[in-house]
Amino acid sequence: MEWKNLCETVDRYVKPLTFPVAVAVLDRKEAVPKARTPLSAFGHSLALCQGIALARRFGWKIAFHEEDWGCAVGMSFFGFGGKRPPEMDGEIACPLYTETPEGGIRLQNAMPQLPEGKARTIIIAGGGRADFEPDVAVIYGMPSQIARCVQGALWQTGEPVASSFPGRANCGYEIILPIVTGRCQVILPGGGERAFAGTQDFEMSFAVPRSLFESFARGLEESHKAGANRIPTPALNILCEPAMPPQYDSLARFLGKKK
Repeated sequence: MEWKNLCETVDRYVKPLTFPVAVAVLDRKEAVPKARTPLSAFGHSLALCQGIALARRFGWKIAFHEEDWGCAVGMSFFGFGGKRPPEMDGEIACPLYTETPEGGIRLQNAMPQLPEGKARTIIIAGGGRADFEPDVAVIYGMPSQIARCVQGALWQTGEPVASSFPGRANCGYEIILPIVTGRCQVILPGGGERAFAGTQDFEMSFAVPRSLFESFARGLEESHKAGANRIPTPALNILCEPAMPPQYDSLARFLGKKK
């Protein structure tokens, strides 16, 4: 499915406040035409979540090479530096996320990770700026909008969207996991993304691998046509007779609205 058509479908049926984001992961270092690279464009490195934020809020096209990474944890999960020593994994996650170093090692090993050399260039673009073939689409929205994404994703098969929630390193769940598994993913933003990338407390994200673009778009359209699930949400309570406080009874009788 063409990226432009997917964006139009998402805009029509999900109505996110920011652009859908196209992400491509290349196993070679490549100059990317018309793309900003953090070190060159801004004079310093950025976290990948910041690049995604620039793409979804400004529509910019951003390219990350090894020297552009400002987040060591995310960089490591994308395969830079090879395999980490176990004691380093324990130190990274404990006590920030786990009670013990052993728990930290388990958490680190459970995170989505790419082999060394698989992510030499990462290209990110928002909305119509994506002039490349993306591996993943990332959509941000409120819970009701992400629920519509889930409904679109399961329309064809009826299989619920299974997701993992570590509360950290969202870039791995938005990009690596959909690529590796070929499945959609719901993502809860962690503290780092909220602190550095400006993700709001009411926002979540949804990732779709390229192989599911067409079925996802069709699911959004068809589930919208079915009528039960839409954005804005059909608020059926506005059809109900209002229950007024008893203090209004005398006025209602005076107006002939109540006996």
